[in-house]
Amino acid sequence: MALKSGYMGLGVIDGLKIRVSEFSVNVKQEVEFYDHIIGLRDSLPSGLDTKGDDGKLNVQKTFWRPGVKICTGNVSFPATAKNLQKAFDLVKTGDDFELKFTYACNDVKRVFKFCKVSSFNFSVTAGDHATIQLGIMAREMTEGTGSYRWTSPEKLLTWDEVGITSISTHKIQMFSFVVNNPCLPIYTAGTNSSNDLFPKKIRIGMQTVTGSIVYYIKGISYNDLDASTGVNTIDIKISDKCSVSFNESLCVIYKPIERAANIGALLHTLPFVGVGKALGA
Repeated sequence: MALKSGYMGLGVIDGLKIRVSEFSVNVKQEVEFYDHIIGLRDSLPSGLDTKGDDGKLNVQKTFWRPGVKICTGNVSFPATAKNLQKAFDLVKTGDDFELKFTYACNDVKRVFKFCKVSSFNFSVTAGDHATIQLGIMAREMTEGTGSYRWTSPEKLLTWDEVGITSISTHKIQMFSFVVNNPCLPIYTAGTNSSNDLFPKKIRIGMQTVTGSIVYYIKGISYNDLDASTGVNTIDIKISDKCSVSFNESLCVIYKPIERAANIGALLHTLPFVGVGKALGA
């Protein structure tokens, strides 16, 4: 039997093309059963030591209904100056957008409408390129055929182009932060619904920001990293070498540093949590 190999395709987020490295946004729906209407499956087949049981089986899963639908999953892609700004704006404002994706191995295209970013994860490690992972929740999905073509080259965002201003501005080994927008799907019933079982609205709860900065400890005073008694600002700026600038700030409180003692490079992790209008929104 011949196998048709393929690769993860291209995505379009709010009109901007991205090269996707992982895509798991799918429609999810469960079937709900009402076993308690029938009772317990408390009989055994005949031929066994049933101690007087007549051998009849109680029928199960007779009463059921289809559950509600929801489109959720993750999209991961290497960061560029363009898509970083686009993704950051969407998670900061909570605006609706449209997500398109082509499964290039079989020319299947899915379009997710009325999407919101439920989580935003940005990470960059020394010597590597920056990555972004978006958690997505959508209200609708349609499927068809079609493909997208990449029309112009775009440079990946590497660690040497990410400037971070924090308590200590040198010898950073890794920087990451996560923005969570807890999304709540709202469903309606009866004549208020179009009977497609998709949610009619998605609301966003309390936004939270967490993250950490990992330092090489040589040349850094422990007191410099531990001394955090108030609100601080972490400035993130993309190098001017990129064609599109990115300059954002996180309003955070630093938590006690996590000191490591192990064989290998000595690294200390400085965790933080956002406060107030942490994204400046």
